[in-house]
Amino acid sequence: MVKSQSNLCIFCKRKLSVHTSVDALKASMYDIIQRAKIRKKFSDSGKRHDKALFGGFRKWFETTLNNIDGMNANVTEKLMGHRNDLRGVYYNPNIAVRFENFKKAIHELTIGEKFRLREENRNKDEKIKKLESKEHEIEKLKIRLDCIERLSEIVSVSKNS
Repeated sequence: MVKSQSNLCIFCKRKLSVHTSVDALKASMYDIIQRAKIRKKFSDSGKRHDKALFGGFRKWFETTLNNIDGMNANVTEKLMGHRNDLRGVYYNPNIAVRFENFKKAIHELTIGEKFRLREENRNKDEKIKKLESKEHEIEKLKIRLDCIERLSEIVSVSKNS
């Protein structure tokens, strides 16, 4: 679950602990879906909802992670909370490795178009800054090359005289 710095769930109004229980996540998901009005309520006949709530979210999350090129399948399993057979017992990536893999998926996991566009703009701004710094470095190198060529001319003239 994505949390802000104040330890509040971004999408819901509940305060979350560092280790959030499954029941708290389910309650948060119910709140989100109810406020978004994307799900029907129980009918009087007691039939189930049209889609499973938490299981559907987990399935979408795992499918999205698995469809991303360069995503480590074992890290995906760890992000899902699975042990992943013997590999899961012996391979325990630290939080930094998990987050690096998760960062690859942030764009795909972002649901709202507003947030997706904000992320795209941030990535483009970073690329622009990198290109500007490279352009500045190229200008410096051009000046140095020009100085070297002038010195070379001076040295060749002095040798000929």
